Amino acid sequence: MLAGMLKDELVERNREHPSESYLFSCPGVYPMTKYANRQHEIDCGDVFVSIMNTGKLQYWDALWQEDEKSIKNDYRVWYDRRFQFDDKLFFLEVDRGTEDLESFEKKIKKYLKLAQDHPHVKWYVLITIQGYRQTAPKRAQNIAGVLERLNVAPFHYLIGFHEHVLTDALGKVWSTWKKPLDQLSLTDLNS
Repeated sequence: MLAGMLKDELVERNREHPSESYLFSCPGVYPMTKYANRQHEIDCGDVFVSIMNTGKLQYWDALWQEDEKSIKNDYRVWYDRRFQFDDKLFFLEVDRGTEDLESFEKKIKKYLKLAQDHPHVKWYVLITIQGYRQTAPKRAQNIAGVLERLNVAPFHYLIGFHEHVLTDALGKVWSTWKKPLDQLSLTDLNS
């Protein structure tokens, strides 16, 4: 399928070194190819495939659209991905464990400000967790601590282990900071 899309110029392929696999992207969108960014892009792509395979994905993007530039400029929210699924709006944050907790907290504060100023728009932030400098469970515990300290709306900020999300996007793989042992599915959430 990708070969046909490449021939029809619907996608482009890029790589930094001949020994690397290609990354495919829309024309004019150059994917990040430094190792850490490259792996992050691959992780985002893996989540896309997992959610796309549910048959419920309605929209997916990686950048604010032209008519939303004021949101980007005013709030400085740089989501990893945004998507609509089952008539719900989601922002995806793929946490590889490389960002310090202070930076993560600043990011969540930007989301909180955006939500505060746009109360009529209902959305969720999904945070997939991977281990890097610490185990994934420890990282999840630290992320939950940040969310608790900021007193975010528990069901609007969900944490899931990246590998579980990839395995079963519709499964009960998400939890809140308030009830970390109670697992939720994306289909359990209100529109």
